[in-house]
Amino acid sequence: MTVESRIIDVSAWTSARARHRNCFVAKIALLLASMLTPMTALADDRAIAQAQYLIADTPSTPGVQADWQGYQTGQTLGFVEGFVWMRLRFASAEAMPDNPWLLIRPVHLDHITIYRSATTTSPRLIAGDRHPTAGGIVPSSYALALTDADIEQGLLIRFNSHNLMQPHLTVRSQQALQAEGTAFYLLVSVAIAATLFYLLWAATAMIASPTPLVAAFIARLSLYLLTLLIHTGLTRPLFGEGAMVTQDLAHNTTALAYITVAQIFDFMLLRELAGRWPSRLFLGVVAVTTLAKLLAFGLGDVSLAIQINNASALATLLLALVLIPLCRASPRAVYVINHATLAVYFLLQAIPLGLLFLGVLIESAWFSRLQEFAFINYAILPGAYIAWILFRRQQMIIRQRNTLAERSRLLQARSNEQRLRRQEVGQLLEMLSHEVRTPLATLRLAYHMDALDNDTVGRAIQTIDHALRQADRVDELERGRLQIRRQPIELTALVDAIAEERGVDLERDGAPALVEADPELLRVVLSNLIGNAGKYGLADHPVVVSIEQDTGTVILRIANRVAAGTEPDPDRAFEKYYRADSASGQSGTGLGLYIARSLSERMGIDVRLVSGEGRVVVILTLPLAASEQSEEDHDQHRGG
Repeated sequence: MTVESRIIDVSAWTSARARHRNCFVAKIALLLASMLTPMTALADDRAIAQAQYLIADTPSTPGVQADWQGYQTGQTLGFVEGFVWMRLRFASAEAMPDNPWLLIRPVHLDHITIYRSATTTSPRLIAGDRHPTAGGIVPSSYALALTDADIEQGLLIRFNSHNLMQPHLTVRSQQALQAEGTAFYLLVSVAIAATLFYLLWAATAMIASPTPLVAAFIARLSLYLLTLLIHTGLTRPLFGEGAMVTQDLAHNTTALAYITVAQIFDFMLLRELAGRWPSRLFLGVVAVTTLAKLLAFGLGDVSLAIQINNASALATLLLALVLIPLCRASPRAVYVINHATLAVYFLLQAIPLGLLFLGVLIESAWFSRLQEFAFINYAILPGAYIAWILFRRQQMIIRQRNTLAERSRLLQARSNEQRLRRQEVGQLLEMLSHEVRTPLATLRLAYHMDALDNDTVGRAIQTIDHALRQADRVDELERGRLQIRRQPIELTALVDAIAEERGVDLERDGAPALVEADPELLRVVLSNLIGNAGKYGLADHPVVVSIEQDTGTVILRIANRVAAGTEPDPDRAFEKYYRADSASGQSGTGLGLYIARSLSERMGIDVRLVSGEGRVVVILTLPLAASEQSEEDHDQHRGG
C-alpha cells in the first residue's frame, strides 16, 4: 500500500464505520463531548507511553548515543532552525483504542517524515507542503492509521519548520476522530459564515455610502477569510509538489499580511477618536514593526519575522488601550465613536491574543490546543462587534446625508423658483416696456407732425391699458386671487359684442346657446382669442366662429387663416410669452393665449388649438347652462 493511500484509505473507513456503527444518541453525545472537551482529553493520552525529542543540525537519523529529552504534549520548543526528531513509544495493544490513528498538528509544520524505527530506511509517511496531501478527516492535522507493527516498534518522526515548533501528538479512535472532524467543520463553518455575513454587509454599506474605514474593513475581512482557510488546512490539497506556493509560504505570508492590514484598520478606527499625537504614535509603531518583519522575512529569517509579527499584534492592541483614555474626539471624524466602545473592541482582540502567548509560555495540552482554535475565534466576536459599530455609524451617516440631500434639494428648488420668477419678471417688464413704447412713439410722432387727435390718443391709451390689464390678469392667476362667479351667459350675443369691440370681421355659424361661466372671465377669454384671430389672420379672410351644441356641452370653434408655414406650434401656443415667428412684426404681449387657457381651466372649460395647412382653430368646450340641460333632458324624455 502506498503512503498516500495509507493516510486516508476510503475503503478502510467504510468498513470501519460499518463495524462500529452505534446508536444515534451515542454519536450525538460523542460529538458534543468532542466539541466541548477536545483539549482536556489530550492532557492524559494513555495511548502514548513515552515521547522524546532531539534537536539536530542535519536530517540524518540520530545515532545510538543521541541525547534524547522527554517531551509532553503541548511543550513549546520555540522557533527551531534545525531538525526536530521525536521518538514515540506506544502503550500495549490492550490500552489502544479501536482502529487507532495518530494525529499530528498543526498543518503548517513544513516537512514531516515518519519512520517505523531507526533502522527502517523507507518512511511510513511523508507529509507537509512539499508533498501532495489529501485533506483528511480533520484538515487541521496529518493522520496516520497505526498498525500492530507501529504500536509494537514505535515511530520515529522528523520535523522541519520555520514556524513555532509545538507539535501536538495524540492517538484517537476512528469514531473519536470522526467526531472531532465534524466538530472542526462545524466550528470553521460558523467562522466562515460569520465572516461572509460581515463581508456582505460591509460590501452593501460600501455601495450605499462609501468611506475609507469601511473599505479597510472589507480588506481585513477578505484577508482574514483567506488566512482562515489556509491556517485550518482547508486549502492543503492545493499545496504540494509542483505548486507555485507552498503551504508553509502561504501560511507565513498571510499571517504577516493579515496582522498588518488589521493594524492599519485599527489605526483608522483609532483616528476617528484620537487626536494627532496618539494616532501618529500608534501608526509609528505599526510602521516600524511592519518594516522590521518584512525585512526579516525578505532576508530569509522567517522565524524572526513571525515572532515580530506576533509580538506587534499584541503590543499595538495594548498600546491602543493605553492611548484611548488620552484621546479626544476629532472634529473631522466621520464616525463619532466613544471611548468605551473603542476600548471594548481592542479588548476583544487582545484577550485571545494574550491567551495565545500564554499557550506558548505554559506547557499545557489545553493551551496548546487553544492556540489552534484561537485564530478561528479571533475575529468572530471582534468582527461582530466592529460590524455592529460600523452599522450604527453608517446608518447615522446615511441619515445625515439624506437630511443634507433633502435640504439641498429644497434649496435648489427654491433657487430655481426664484430664478424662474426673476426671469418671468424680466420678461414681463420687457413686454410692458415694448407695449408702452409703441403707442408712446405713435403719440410723439403725431405730436411733432401736429396730427395728434382723439382717435390717436384713444388707440394709444387702449394699447397701454390692454398690456397693463394682461399683466394684472397674470398676477391674479399666479397669486390665486380670482373668484369664479358662474351664471348663464348667451354665447352668441357675447361673441358678436366682442367682435364689434375688437373691430374683427366675423363670420358666425350656429344657433344661439346658453352656457354657464363667469361673465367677466369668459369675456376676457373670448376677447383674447377673437382679438388674436383677427390680428394675426390674413386680411382678406374673416374670422369664422361656429357654435355647436352637444349633450351637456357647447363646442365653440374660432378659426382664422394664416400664411402656410407660419402656423403656431400647438404644443407651445399656450405657453407664457410664446409668440409665433409670424407675429414678431406686430405688437403683442405673448400672454393672450396663456391667460385664455388659465382662465378657462379655472371655469372648467376645455381649450385646445389645432393648426395646419394655413388654418388655425381654437376649440372651446363649455358647459351648458343648467336650465338648458333641464329642457334638453325634458325633450329627450318626452321624445322617448
